[in-house]
Amino acid sequence: MHTPWSDGTPDISQRAIQPNATFTYRWQADEYGSYMYHAHSRGQIEDGAYGPIIIRPKEGIQKPFDQIEGADFKELEAAEQDVQPLMLTDWRHRTSEQTWSDQLASGVESAACMDSVLVNGRGAAECLSRQDIEKFTHPGIAPLMKARGLRLTDKGYKLPPWHPS
Repeated sequence: MHTPWSDGTPDISQRAIQPNATFTYRWQADEYGSYMYHAHSRGQIEDGAYGPIIIRPKEGIQKPFDQIEGADFKELEAAEQDVQPLMLTDWRHRTSEQTWSDQLASGVESAACMDSVLVNGRGAAECLSRQDIEKFTHPGIAPLMKARGLRLTDKGYKLPPWHPS
């Protein structure tokens, strides 16, 4: 993309974009293909600052389809014109700030604790009840937690006995 100084990594390749400020990223889209944009600051990706970029080839540009043995060029050209992004992502039903607060309160890093899998930004959720969380907790773990005064939050994080919630 020939603009490495505008990669967006705060204080590495450019100054951080301040809250409520804007930054316009201009580049020459001369390399066709499928790409992705994403934020670099804590929590912004978790809160949805990412997505696909599709750059279509200029008319008449030579493509490598001739390297595919037995390829039907017309079908490949048609498929290329109908490219649709497929984004598979995981998603929390809480903001990054709420998740950060949960992690501080529980003392457990929860980067792997997601609520949903999204396909192109759409998905479904199944939020387990307190009873289900307890029902699905391994029988060998429940007595250990009880003996140590630990309990699970509604998200399944363990909380120390002194924690107020």
